[in-house]
Amino acid sequence: MISVDHPEWLWGLLLLPVLMLWSRSRLMSEPRRTLLALGLRSLAWTLVLLAAADVHRVQRSDNVATIVILDRTQSIPEAEQQAALDALVLAASNDPERQPEDRLGVIAVGADPAILEMPVVGGQVRVPLEPTRRDATDLGAAVATALSILPDDARARLVLASDGVDTEGNFGESVARSSAAGIPIDVYPIRHQRNAEVRVESVAAPTRVRPGQRSPVRIAVLAQKPTAGVLRLFRSGIEIDLDPSAPGLGLSVQLPEGRSVWETPQNFEGGGTVSWRAVFEPSSSQSLDRPENNVGTALTFVEGEGRVLLIETSRDGAGPLAEALRASGLQVFQQSPEAAGSDLASFAGFDLVILSNVPRWAFTDAQDAALSRAVTELGVGLLTVGGNRSFGAGGWLGSELADVFPLDCQPPQTKELPGGAIAMVMHSCEMPEGNYWGRRVAEAAIETLHPNDFVGMVEFDWDAFRGDDENSGCVWVLPMQRVGDRKSAFAATAALTYGDMPDFDPSMELAIAGLAETPVAMRQIIVISDGDPSPPTQRTIAEANANRVQIT
Repeated sequence: MISVDHPEWLWGLLLLPVLMLWSRSRLMSEPRRTLLALGLRSLAWTLVLLAAADVHRVQRSDNVATIVILDRTQSIPEAEQQAALDALVLAASNDPERQPEDRLGVIAVGADPAILEMPVVGGQVRVPLEPTRRDATDLGAAVATALSILPDDARARLVLASDGVDTEGNFGESVARSSAAGIPIDVYPIRHQRNAEVRVESVAAPTRVRPGQRSPVRIAVLAQKPTAGVLRLFRSGIEIDLDPSAPGLGLSVQLPEGRSVWETPQNFEGGGTVSWRAVFEPSSSQSLDRPENNVGTALTFVEGEGRVLLIETSRDGAGPLAEALRASGLQVFQQSPEAAGSDLASFAGFDLVILSNVPRWAFTDAQDAALSRAVTELGVGLLTVGGNRSFGAGGWLGSELADVFPLDCQPPQTKELPGGAIAMVMHSCEMPEGNYWGRRVAEAAIETLHPNDFVGMVEFDWDAFRGDDENSGCVWVLPMQRVGDRKSAFAATAALTYGDMPDFDPSMELAIAGLAETPVAMRQIIVISDGDPSPPTQRTIAEANANRVQIT
């Protein structure tokens, strides 16, 4: 079907005879050249008018691509989220108008959207993976992400299941973009009431005490309506008896509407950290809106002789340092990164934490954040021992701890360094949430790169596949380039289609060729896959060795 957006420009075609008569009167050449000139001028005039009128061909499709956006933030009770999920599953499976070629995609949204299912034929609404953060809602980013992954050859439709509470981003702007594109947004409202909320408002414990000191611990609980239950208090993981006169360790309470406060005196002995955890458990007849609010925590540091946590990947190099510290009267605890805790309490009981040539990949994200908070919020000391796996060489660039390190992980631009290049071969992972984690692994690799390093990304695209070309189907989603500010690299990970490549040879050959042209000292191929394609041939492995390319 032909569509014209600005038909008023087509009135200019009426001037075409006048233009031809005027041009003919000025052309005095032979008849053949005159006719050719008149034809070219008429064609040019017609094309200009058609372009101004925005004449285009519209291809209609009966197939529909639907993107389901499910709000997974903590503001919605789990029961209501599950009810919405069940309703969407039922609607998708029983839709009488659903065609065999219709496509379905799924996005879960919290503070950031997570693509759980690209819009594919036979897509299913399934239990979604949790977003990276559930303490905020950015519906605008979810709608924008949905618009970016919609196919061009099908009618589009978005389904938003949410309570409508948006805390970040610009939802109105994304809705305006969807409306301008003619893409409807159907809303499945998740309705819930918070009329039985109970919240442990605070656990007030002394921050620092001396050995032998006796101080109270106060627990404040806020209830929206009278609620019966049991209050429990745990000291460093061990429950204490709040009511010695009654059986059991918990305190049976009848909460009135409003705030209630309890106080229990506690003795502090020895040194180290004491963690407090208060929990309100409702009676079985009560139904609370958000049980996660019924927990409160606090920390108390009991002063003593100096305590040092020495984290090392092996005990070969840091032994003399540990012995020297012990000889000076300090308590030294040597642990591997795996044995070290991952919460704030794990580091709060130490005066000093030493990282002895520890790489970033030996730390979890939770450990990175917890130790950074211990240094900046609690004043825990941090000593870093250099080595071949510390600072920038250990991949700490871009981490939270890098901001508190005594040295900059990113050397000055004037200093020449042996650069590196990474080519990632992205393949579909046919396992639960496989493609999601493949993207997260790729993003984690990008975050460790220096701005002057090189990065590229290869995947398989069936639309580019031709049987007569051994390399067909393998394309550069991100051509080999400098990392820079990482925006292009992250955009490429968001645009992946996760094609199911038959074998690894073509993709690796393409990656090796791209790496070979980079002026760097270290070249690496990272294959993110479920291992289903046929393995690379010995010729490809030899080609990688010849170009000093490592494959992971």
